[in-house]
Amino acid sequence: MAEYHFRRAVAAHPRSSVLRCYAGIAAARGGHAAAAEAHLRAAVAADPRNPLARFELAAVLATAGRHADALAELAPLQRTAPREAAVWFQTGRLLRRLGRPADAIAALNAALDLGPPPADAATIRAALDRLAGAGGGRAGGAGGESSEDDV
Repeated sequence: MAEYHFRRAVAAHPRSSVLRCYAGIAAARGGHAAAAEAHLRAAVAADPRNPLARFELAAVLATAGRHADALAELAPLQRTAPREAAVWFQTGRLLRRLGRPADAIAALNAALDLGPPPADAATIRAALDRLAGAGGGRAGGAGGESSEDDV
């Protein structure tokens, strides 16, 4: 239902980065990855500094298994939103999936150093613990419940 309304809004205002972004989010949540990617790319093209559009585009790409492409979308966010722990956490997840555990640990440590909310910090610590167990790194202590997909 939301996807329909966002499509109508985008038809009325095709240059709106914000509407394109939310249309992409709705499409992604509805399982329409190609439409989500198209909307989110249009949102980024309309406003390259739209952090939510870039972050959500990276998530869509990661879900599709396009980890290098997703990492490339996060790189500008590391410069424009360097104090956003979620960007560094997602970067760590992608780096691990790309077979770069040392870089993943560095990104996850950067996320933890930003002082995220307790629940997020527990997830980051758990990811660090799993990576440390697989090859070293700063373990974050006791963490919360988390699946392998969280890293």
